Amino acid sequence: MLRRPRLADIEAVLRPELKVAGPPFELNEPKETTRPPCRIVRAGKGQALVVCFEHCLAAWNAHRHPDKALDLADWLFPIFDRKEGLRQSCDYVIFSEGRSALHVLLVELKGKNPGDPLPQLRSAQLLVDWILRVAAQSVGERDEPEQFEAEPRYRGVVFRTDVNMPPQSAAGGLLAITSSKYPNFEYLYLPYREQTIENLLYF
Repeated sequence: MLRRPRLADIEAVLRPELKVAGPPFELNEPKETTRPPCRIVRAGKGQALVVCFEHCLAAWNAHRHPDKALDLADWLFPIFDRKEGLRQSCDYVIFSEGRSALHVLLVELKGKNPGDPLPQLRSAQLLVDWILRVAAQSVGERDEPEQFEAEPRYRGVVFRTDVNMPPQSAAGGLLAITSSKYPNFEYLYLPYREQTIENLLYF
């Protein structure tokens, strides 16, 4: 059967300029200098791969004439029409491998009142789905432990400057937001504070 991609498989098919150094991982928006970076640390012993499409684009444009520099949408989605909503992605993607599943965090860095982040996060999920399929195809067929889930677990994480405390559930934990349009996809709002990957995955 087609192998489920692991972190090493994903890293092998991506350009090295995409990778963010860490841990700790300093997440910041290249075009926004007034916001503090989000610091993501790893509390456990597991491995994580953090990628940023803007990082790779900056390296790409560094070798081009300024008049021919590409924006992120044109660089990531050159075949799509420029209609609003067709060419969206998130700021960072965090891949974390657990004992039984591959976890994918889709991270957005926002300011105040960012509007509905769900279309952007869902578009990013489609892009990551394609990356994972390419990684799986590059590995080919190989037996895997039965306990390792076939599908990755996605979650959106939106950092906002106007959030001091993340919304709490009735049980006292962080409150995930879901939509009737995408009932199997959840995301949460967080303040610009240091976070661990484990907290983002298992709240």
